Amino acid sequence: MTHEATEAWHELLDTLRGLDSAFLEGDRAVHDDRQVADGYRALATTLGVAFDTYLFAEPSRPVFLELNTPFRRDRRWGGDNTDAFYRMAPVDPSRRYRISGNRGDAIYFALTGYNEPAPGTWSDKIVLHLNDTDLDIDADGNFSLDIGPVPDIAVLMTRDYQVDPVQGRPVRWEIEALDEPEPIRHGDAETAAALRASAAWLRTMFMIIPLAVGVRVEDEHTLGHEIANAANTMGAPYQVPDANFGWSARDACYSFGSYDLAEDEALVITHRPPDCRRCGSIRCAGPSP
Repeated sequence: MTHEATEAWHELLDTLRGLDSAFLEGDRAVHDDRQVADGYRALATTLGVAFDTYLFAEPSRPVFLELNTPFRRDRRWGGDNTDAFYRMAPVDPSRRYRISGNRGDAIYFALTGYNEPAPGTWSDKIVLHLNDTDLDIDADGNFSLDIGPVPDIAVLMTRDYQVDPVQGRPVRWEIEALDEPEPIRHGDAETAAALRASAAWLRTMFMIIPLAVGVRVEDEHTLGHEIANAANTMGAPYQVPDANFGWSARDACYSFGSYDLAEDEALVITHRPPDCRRCGSIRCAGPSP
């Protein structure tokens, strides 16, 4: 007897078997043994995120999971976010949820909802966004809000930026489903669909990473996550619109660039920040390509 979940599991294994070509072959290939090892660690980390998002998620019994933190080495992906915490909860667009918590010592925190165009396909639209200035926060730092139903929403992501992530108190996030939960179904068809969604998301991620290093010439490049291609050059800052790619931050600005250095060279980055909240560093704004 052939089970659909068995076929999907083998498809996932085939996907994993071929993903290391992203960093072993072609113009994005790495050659240093430590970089190769990092590639396999990135594979393992990304697989863990895929399983959290697609295989083990229960949208009618939601839980905020650690997606990217300064301290969990198995959740450092999309950028080494040394002063920020991110959590994620897959949700159902037809359901209602209550989000509550305490702001801790966050200099900024936000809740963002993203769509999912197809199972395992990364978001291309922000469907909900609230940051701390949009919330009623009491004198003790507590907040609560109800959301839903939200058309097209598939996942909620929280962002929590800290000036001192070691000593500071992270935001406490809680999520409660306000509707009766569905029966838990871990049958053949459901498991197969979740495994195939996991594989699809992995393929998307390794189309993006590792990022290609630009050439050392003054070549034209574009804004955005797909900045191409002058090494040692930063793209102009830009803000992600509602039509986005991946789990990008709506009210942050990004500037991307690659570097190509000789052994006797160093990379020096200077910047002039606009008026904004004090973050304490030049940093990546979140798990995004």
